[in-house]
Amino acid sequence: MLHLPDVAVPADELSVDLRPADPASLAPEWLALEWRAEPSFFQSWGWIGCWLDCLPPQLWPEVVEVRWRGAVIGLGLFVRRVLMRRGLVRTRTLLLHQAGDAALDSIYIEHNGLLTDRQVTAAAEQRVVDWLVERDHDWDELQVSGVPARWAALATAADLHVWVRAAQACHQLDLRRVAAAGGGLAACLSRNTRYQLRRALHVAERSGPPRLRQAVTVAEAHAFFDAMKALHIASWQRRGRAHAFTHAFFEQFHRTLIDARFATGEIQLLQIMAGEEALGYLYNFSHRGHVYAYQSGFAAAENRHAKPGLVAHALAIEHCLGQGAHTYDFLAGDNQLKLSLADQASELVWLTLQRQRLPLRLERRLRHLKNRIDRELQRKQGLNPGHPQ
Repeated sequence: MLHLPDVAVPADELSVDLRPADPASLAPEWLALEWRAEPSFFQSWGWIGCWLDCLPPQLWPEVVEVRWRGAVIGLGLFVRRVLMRRGLVRTRTLLLHQAGDAALDSIYIEHNGLLTDRQVTAAAEQRVVDWLVERDHDWDELQVSGVPARWAALATAADLHVWVRAAQACHQLDLRRVAAAGGGLAACLSRNTRYQLRRALHVAERSGPPRLRQAVTVAEAHAFFDAMKALHIASWQRRGRAHAFTHAFFEQFHRTLIDARFATGEIQLLQIMAGEEALGYLYNFSHRGHVYAYQSGFAAAENRHAKPGLVAHALAIEHCLGQGAHTYDFLAGDNQLKLSLADQASELVWLTLQRQRLPLRLERRLRHLKNRIDRELQRKQGLNPGHPQ
């Protein structure tokens, strides 16, 4: 096994290579590096291997490999695309663990990034960005989605323009703090959230004691997924908004993921019942004690105090505590439920890192001009440009 020194490895001692990915050799290489890394589930072979299984052959990625003294210390997968924006700007784009297609990217990767040995993450990330900049001939943009905010600094250091397409808070609950406090989840909630939860549980109890069941077979997991899908679609359609199952690839990918990873314990399909009534379903990932609340479906509630989502996540948190998990992750985005139950937050960003190409500079100027015009129009109309109407 590679022994890394306690001091930081200089980035210029790291070598980088980019080549077509070969799943037969990549899987053992990726798994070996995972044990020396601190990957999210989205960086694990569980997710990445399934993504490769489902990706169309014409979008087959290239593997970027970072080595130090001959040993692999970093891996990532880039899909190479030629993309058009507004029918005017043509860019040769590299995408990290994404396909550059709305349907194929509907699985919405988060906690993304290169898989790196935990002792050299900063050096490996910077070396890959610098090495790509040195390859001046074959790309214009690098898209990295759902990555830690430090990626913006990596790009700036390499003299790339950073286009922040989106930035979202990622809310989490430290289950170790809950366990140490004693008294379960309720003891760690604010007075208002505790009251809301107690009232919601009281409403649910009219149908019977609320209870949680985790799927114990692959068949049961698929049945829970079916029920979650129906409730999820109905809920979003009631609000007139597009749901997660809009693209068929979303379901194809997750059916494959359930089949491939259920036996490893990485897939949680949870059913929340009150008597004979299904309050909802949660589809979570569990990886090294970190639980990711990825998708859900809840029944319509006639009583405004019912809050099936709050009840479901509260029961799931208690369930994960009992399993020894250390983090319950609500993933990116803000809503009242996440804010009420989480006790910490970090930021994830969706970035396009651009070379200093003339067409891209012109596009940026036009985009900046349009934003100024939009802000001025909003100001004249008496609108606050910081709050979309």
